[in-house]
Amino acid sequence: MFEKKLKRISRETVGYVKVRGRNARDADELTMIVSYGYSNLERCDWYISLLRSGDKKYIVPQSLEELKSIRDELKNVLDEISSRPAFRQKGVVRNYYDD
Repeated sequence: MFEKKLKRISRETVGYVKVRGRNARDADELTMIVSYGYSNLERCDWYISLLRSGDKKYIVPQSLEELKSIRDELKNVLDEISSRPAFRQKGVVRNYYDD
């Protein structure tokens, strides 16, 4: 059976999104950073679902607890960034990520 080892989600992603989001020069840059953060959040949720389902097609390189921790931190940072006035001025729809 073919097994694919998935790429690790770095905890540094949270810090990167936080710092870049705080230092964004304009709404376009802020939108790009938020999009990057949400893509990592979706990948994190996918890894969690793979671990819960016991799918043997993929090898997830992190524990369920570590992924949940990264997911929660990333959600908090994205909520903080998405509420910035520069983000709302652009007319971008604010995304809420709920469990």
